[in-house]
Amino acid sequence: MYFFSGIIFIAISIVMFFFVDLFSRAFPHEVMLFDEDVKQGYYHTGSLWFPIIAGIIGLFLIVLHFILQEKAE
Repeated sequence: MYFFSGIIFIAISIVMFFFVDLFSRAFPHEVMLFDEDVKQGYYHTGSLWFPIIAGIIGLFLIVLHFILQEKAE
């Protein structure tokens, strides 16, 4: 059960990375610097933390699956 949950979390992480990349290219937001307006994507806004955390949780669940499987034997 943990193995499939981990695979689902990793798949969700990949999909979230895809949408962050897609939205950063399609809808860049403007950032005001000292003397100019710059358009940038979502990479420096903290929105990448969600897929990173989902990927870490997925890897943790997969490792937990194998640890518990070895203890059961």
